[in-house]
Amino acid sequence: MRMTRPTQRNPDRVRGVLGLLACIALAVVIAVVVPDPTTDVRRRYEDVRVGELAATEEAGALVTRVQLTRSVQSEYGDPFISDQALVVVSVEASARQRVWQFNKVVLRTEDERNYEPRSEFIGAGLAETQPGFTRSATLVFEVPPDRVPGARLVVDPDSASFDTYATALRVDLGLRAPVDLEPGPVKVLNTTVRVT
Repeated sequence: MRMTRPTQRNPDRVRGVLGLLACIALAVVIAVVVPDPTTDVRRRYEDVRVGELAATEEAGALVTRVQLTRSVQSEYGDPFISDQALVVVSVEASARQRVWQFNKVVLRTEDERNYEPRSEFIGAGLAETQPGFTRSATLVFEVPPDRVPGARLVVDPDSASFDTYATALRVDLGLRAPVDLEPGPVKVLNTTVRVT
């Protein structure tokens, strides 16, 4: 009859398993506590309507005109025609204390979908602006017509900065159903800058 010795556990192996369990527990806690990055965790919006200035300590924006059309025309080239709604937003944006990159501007629909300005009209859009200057621009958004009612323009802190909880500018564009589209073409002028 053979005698077997009771097995001794390897202390290094036990520590490894405990370390692995601790890492898994930490990952679960982080997944539960940290908000989903697709969720808006902003603490505050500066809400205004067309014709009202939205401003923070860093930047300001004033939407002066909103048009709905199927066709837009830049200063050069052929008209851009779409089978969707083109939301043409005339906006004046100013930097207050530092250089501001107006590169995080979207049209946000009521169902929380974000649409970026059409890249074909980059020369008419918002861009880097120095303090003490105001940039006048025309942004063109292509959106399905059923998502136009209730859409807002959102001007967020520029994407070069990391400030999840900063105040953003949000403009109610006054778009309500039914959506009537002008045949166009609506003129889209290149951006201009003036001292303010």
